[in-house]
Amino acid sequence: MLSARSGQFRGGMPSNRRADSQRNGLVYAKQLANMPDYSNEATRQTEQQVGPFEWEEDESQYGTDLVVRGPYELDNGAIYKGSWSTEGLRQGRGVQIWHDGSKYEGYWSNDMANGRGRLIHADGDIYEGEWKDDMADGHGTYSHANGAEYTGQWLADK
Repeated sequence: MLSARSGQFRGGMPSNRRADSQRNGLVYAKQLANMPDYSNEATRQTEQQVGPFEWEEDESQYGTDLVVRGPYELDNGAIYKGSWSTEGLRQGRGVQIWHDGSKYEGYWSNDMANGRGRLIHADGDIYEGEWKDDMADGHGTYSHANGAEYTGQWLADK
């Protein structure tokens, strides 16, 4: 689950909303001038080894009226840049980063990672494959920074 490892917590809204935040769908988000770089040595090294994420899917399956915005800082501290639905939900192509250096690049539907995507964890471990409702689900590869690797089918993050 994205939330378990990378600090994205689902559930009730935090009570400490910022006064300068804007309501953006189901979350409050503050627009930023630039996308910050929270990469650390492990995430930089992993990203250098695997190269850029390849956007293969036709984004039109996520809707034809998507709006590209960002970066926005979400209430949970994560930064998101990418496509949003007209209802203000992360939808289509998007990149989300966390303060610990973790980074998800991939597709979103209904405000959750859905479709193909890649999550680089703060320790340099990486999962690339299919996602469903913020969990590894379908075919994918998990590679540990130490070289151990599993490729196969995932169901609800297992």
